[in-house]
Amino acid sequence: MLERKLAGLRTAGNGAALQVTVTGLYLASYAGGQSVTLGNDTLESEARLIGADGREIGRYPILAIMAPSYGGAWYRPDVDQRRIEALVDSNAQWIRRALGG
Repeated sequence: MLERKLAGLRTAGNGAALQVTVTGLYLASYAGGQSVTLGNDTLESEARLIGADGREIGRYPILAIMAPSYGGAWYRPDVDQRRIEALVDSNAQWIRRALGG
């Protein structure tokens, strides 16, 4: 999913590659309301820009945090999938921002 979201991101034509590693995915156990004390959904990743010569150009820790309600209605059977998709979208946007894209 994350790969598709970042597919359009281009480097300056220098042969650099983007490597993204998901380091954590946490879904709050309750998604049926707006209670702040019950936690948020988070997706942690690390984006690394690797030069054509194999050397690391940059490393960017990324943390996307969203309320569980961003996945839509809690009673739908695909609620967890939609929550994950919302986190992936947010994470991809933060990666683009970190890379200046």
